[in-house]
This record gives sequence, C-alpha cells and structure tokens, in this order.
Amino acid sequence: MTEKTYREPLNKFPELGRPTVYDADNWTDYVREYKLTDDHIPDLLRLLADYVQPVAEGEKFDN
Repeated sequence: MTEKTYREPLNKFPELGRPTVYDADNWTDYVREYKLTDDHIPDLLRLLADYVQPVAEGEKFDN
C-alpha cells in the first residue's frame, strides 16, 4: 500500500486512530485543537475517502 501524505495538521489524524469515547460531552474539539478552517475541507474529504471503507447497501455500519 502506498504511504498517504497530508499537509499539517491533517498528517496527524491517521495516527490518532479511532476514538474510544463516544460521549459528546468529552468529544475532542478537533476544529479548535488543530485550528482547522474551510481551507482544510478538500484534504479532510480526501483523508476520509482514503481511510473509510464504503458500506454496501443493506450492510450494517461497523463503528
């Protein structure tokens, strides 16, 4: 598999792994913590496409 590269600060996201806490009160504010702006949206979408497996219609989403 080819190594995927992303510009700062998105290059840190793959290392974070999946969240272990799904509590909205304790959810990390990634926008504030990583100073994300509208300029990051295309790269966020690319990162999403690179790491999220599509779910076929009728299949259960495994989160």
